[in-house]
Amino acid sequence: MKNAVLALITVCIMCLGACKKDANKKPTNTSNVPADGWTLGTTQFKEAIGARTITNSGGHAYTVVVAFDALPSGSNPTTNTFQAVFATAPTANGTYHVVLFPGPTVLAADEIGIVAAGPDASYTSTGSASVDATVTVTGGKVKVSVPAVQVKKTTSTDVLNVTGTITEM
Repeated sequence: MKNAVLALITVCIMCLGACKKDANKKPTNTSNVPADGWTLGTTQFKEAIGARTITNSGGHAYTVVVAFDALPSGSNPTTNTFQAVFATAPTANGTYHVVLFPGPTVLAADEIGIVAAGPDASYTSTGSASVDATVTVTGGKVKVSVPAVQVKKTTSTDVLNVTGTITEM
């Protein structure tokens, strides 16, 4: 009996010794979603400024949260943008399903269209996978985090992935 208790205590001490906690270690970001910008294909962009605007497309008004990698200036700016397009402005935290945009129908209240554009090309979401974007609203300002989604070049069949987090400033 004494040997069994001694063996049990030894096993417990060995198990406790194997445990390790590093309080200074930050959790890793396994989703690869940039925290303050976006990645189109392999090209990374950092958000310099973000805004909200209303635009009309196909006779429908949409709310767009747009991030720029530089402050647009002049009559022909060379900035790159990442745009999250909503049927109406989000007013609460939630998830939105990424769909084909522009699509054959108007965006529903729980859907989002994605556009990544620059001086040389424009890409729009294909809606080919079941992907949800996360929206956070703080003080009326919208933050959108989009995991990797497929986007298609508007002038060809080229397809890339885009992922990112943008914030209305």
